Amino acid sequence: MKCGLVKVSDGAHIYYEVEGTGRPVVLIHGWGCSGRFYKKNVEGLADRFMVVTIDLRGHGRSSKGIDGYRIDRLAQDIHEVVTYIDLHDILLMGWSMGGPTMLSYWKQFGKEEGRLAGLGLIDMTPFPFSSGEWNSHGLRNYNMEGFNAFVGAIQKNHEGFVKAFASKIFKDGVMPDGMDWMTEEMSRLLAQWNEVGKGKLFGCESAAGEAFLSYLRFSDNRFELNWHSGEPVPLYAFLYHEYLRKGRRIV
Repeated sequence: MKCGLVKVSDGAHIYYEVEGTGRPVVLIHGWGCSGRFYKKNVEGLADRFMVVTIDLRGHGRSSKGIDGYRIDRLAQDIHEVVTYIDLHDILLMGWSMGGPTMLSYWKQFGKEEGRLAGLGLIDMTPFPFSSGEWNSHGLRNYNMEGFNAFVGAIQKNHEGFVKAFASKIFKDGVMPDGMDWMTEEMSRLLAQWNEVGKGKLFGCESAAGEAFLSYLRFSDNRFELNWHSGEPVPLYAFLYHEYLRKGRRIV
């Protein structure tokens, strides 16, 4: 395994890991998680692909400052890591908040500059507040009661929130044995965010709040995949539970 930290253009350090050889598959995790959450996926793919996991800023082993927690900046970080490692012809896949981050990457850099062969959406919605019938997110149609309940659960009961949040990653909401490290990592991350945010977990200084709110505000890009001229990039949709399942091309 190859791993390291890349110092990006605004001074933050972004952690990455590389396993296997072949066409690069770059996996972008969701809010409150890290590249480590793809552990089972890496094991299942590394015999055929070069699998790259990246810890978004404010997550995992990457920098946890107070700046840059916007979807477009997270996407720029990924591009700088891809350029640093010198990856080409990549399949870029985003899970949950990683989905809008991946779409922002495509919007900013396109196929050529982004070195893209394809995009993958994993169990995500590009705009959680959307009122569209396609949107199955719990905050659909600007559900502010749901948002306030979400924030309140984090603030009042870290442990209970983390257990519930982590369990929802898995099929039927049941966490398999041996995966307790997920709740431990998320609990540690929330504590770090709270410390960086001076106790304001969803305040303006908070990594958690700024990143999550940027995700919620991100525009609906489902039908905006032709920003750049030239050959379009294939878009695939996946379900994520414990392993990546076979994807279905949707564009």
